[in-house]
Amino acid sequence: MLRLSYILLGGTTLVVGGLVALSLSGSAAENEVLEAPDASGLRILGDSVAFAVNTEKADKNQIRVKTSDYKWCDLKAHLSDNGVEVTIEMERSAWSALGLCDPEATVELPESWSLDVALDAMAAHLTGNYEQVRLKTDRAALHFSGSADAFELIADAAVVYLDFLAPITEAAVNIEVNKLVSSINYAD
Repeated sequence: MLRLSYILLGGTTLVVGGLVALSLSGSAAENEVLEAPDASGLRILGDSVAFAVNTEKADKNQIRVKTSDYKWCDLKAHLSDNGVEVTIEMERSAWSALGLCDPEATVELPESWSLDVALDAMAAHLTGNYEQVRLKTDRAALHFSGSADAFELIADAAVVYLDFLAPITEAAVNIEVNKLVSSINYAD
């Protein structure tokens, strides 16, 4: 049970116990799994967030999402499946929306799915094999290491490191960024 502690400072009483309890509460994680037998794409929408997406060889179409809550700052991932595409809507807590913390998410999806991300801002680490990758954001810090038949990034400002591990034509890569710092490596 939480016990409040008081500190007396020259007649002014400060309630410290609640803040101390919050700062000592550590982190937690929420794991969600969604079976999507007919889906072939993933769409990520919602609040600005830091996330990682990895693909894996799988016998069934299954999405796994892990959100990390740092202390009193949580991130909710709402999953839905329309039969063609799985949508994850990211929702940050009020504390994180104020910029007081940065919760993270990790997503695992089947190989060769399409990935479509539309967030205000993102810090993303994408690895694996995708059919198509489309990213639309205002600001991005992006690391991509994998393969895709097509890759598109639309942003106002971005710092990107793209490492295409399988051959892709330059025509299949579309980068429309007003302010760009980049390193792009193409496979032979």
